[in-house]
Amino acid sequence: MNNSNQYSAPAQAERLKQFMTQLALLYPEVSAELRHGEPMSQHTTFRVGGPAALYWNPSDIDTLAQIMQLAAQAGIPVTLLGQGSNALVEDGGLPGLTIQLNENLAKLNCLSPAEAGSWLEQQRPGSAAHSIRYDDAVIYVLAQSGCRLSQLAEFAAANSLSGLEFACGIPGSIGGAVFMNAGAYGYSLGDFITASRYIDSRPPCGLNCSVGEEHEFSYRHSLYEDNGGAVVEVLFCLQKGDQAQIRARMADYTARREASQPLEFPSAGSVFRRPVGYFAGKLISDAGLRGCRIGGAEVSQKHAGFIINVDHATADDVKALIRHIRETVYQLNGVDLQPEVRILGAPLVPDEGANNRESGSHRLPANWSVRRSAN
Repeated sequence: MNNSNQYSAPAQAERLKQFMTQLALLYPEVSAELRHGEPMSQHTTFRVGGPAALYWNPSDIDTLAQIMQLAAQAGIPVTLLGQGSNALVEDGGLPGLTIQLNENLAKLNCLSPAEAGSWLEQQRPGSAAHSIRYDDAVIYVLAQSGCRLSQLAEFAAANSLSGLEFACGIPGSIGGAVFMNAGAYGYSLGDFITASRYIDSRPPCGLNCSVGEEHEFSYRHSLYEDNGGAVVEVLFCLQKGDQAQIRARMADYTARREASQPLEFPSAGSVFRRPVGYFAGKLISDAGLRGCRIGGAEVSQKHAGFIINVDHATADDVKALIRHIRETVYQLNGVDLQPEVRILGAPLVPDEGANNRESGSHRLPANWSVRRSAN
């Protein structure tokens, strides 16, 4: 959820002042927790980004819903962020209120099918009968969205639950991963989700629950990309398994990641979505772009699908490199690489001539639309 361009800068400043006054009166404990001018480079895996006007880490779901409602009614731009693993924050920072869901909202609990059914009935009466598997082969895990995916995978392994081994090395939070239906090695998180609770981005910002196919999961997509809801709690269905085999699979995935990905550098992971019939990294490598650098941003030599921060990169450095990669690959192969990373803050200012220039017989691709993040 990010509506940072809805009002002019002077209007935003006045609305923000009024919002802070209301917050201090109605929620003094939250007001005391706010950070002003928080550098977002400290809260994204890219280590890039200007300051957030107001920054808050909630620890209670109901309070989060109340603050979101107050901000929406006051016309305050709200940016939701998870672990910041798939986000590029603009150098100018984030206006309004930035809410980061992290370890303060990261509880994990195992539930029997009967317990999971009771929980779901409380959220969506009448839905448990056709959504919960009542058999001895499964256990449910109820997870708050600020929990890291790696912590969730470890929790599952410690309880001898199989299914989430692939997620052991994926950076980011559960909420952000649900938002984009994160995945790896042929699996996606949506494959294991029974239900999720979310806060509506529109007033009155109530708590709602999505069940089963309502999530509209597809490749790197969920309904939350469309409705802007803030995922706060997720119910996973996992198979009982052999702990030694589960940990062996996790060790294999970890070794494969360490061998193929530049984990020693700040990055946002794979920058581009996989184009149909191709691999983005191979297209970039075949274009001779390994090691290509603009400012402090560089195409990784180890994995060409990654852009890494090698020397105090700015968001403008990263965006310029993304644009150069897209144009080069399109000119050579006619493939329009679609970025997976989300831009937060001021909208990306496109090269106005990019859509009209031509190189030989190849028209350059359109600039991608700014997509908001909960990662």
